Amino acid sequence: GDVDRWTDEFLAGYYGAAAPYVREWIDIIEDHVTDGNIHVGIYNPPESYLTEEMLETGARLWDEAERVTEGEILERVRRSRLQLTYCELRRMPVTDPLRAEKFNAFAADVRRFGIARLQEFIPVEKTLGKLRKGDLTLSIPGED
Repeated sequence: GDVDRWTDEFLAGYYGAAAPYVREWIDIIEDHVTDGNIHVGIYNPPESYLTEEMLETGARLWDEAERVTEGEILERVRRSRLQLTYCELRRMPVTDPLRAEKFNAFAADVRRFGIARLQEFIPVEKTLGKLRKGDLTLSIPGED
């Protein structure tokens, strides 16, 4: 319908050649939550509803999206990919030898893109500090 047409139009304009890969990622999530009758609340961690298979597929899609873009469009793709990287980091054991490098790249991109919050009302550095240590509890505003 109209929503699909408008979504595709936006994705084409914003992501250029990467639009089909981003659309597939959106569709995977939408199909999963629709088919599973999954309702996500604001304080539900992403790993509570995204499966390992979805993250693996997502990584392939975002890799392709990066491969087919450059310049400003590539930067948009990289910024949008942070959603997947955040989930991957939350899933990775702190003992995984690849985790520190992945975390450092993620934190650098979060800062470079000027992202002030990974959670509503919680300063980004607090969330990054917890994520660095492998503390997966989500902060609740006013709880300190």
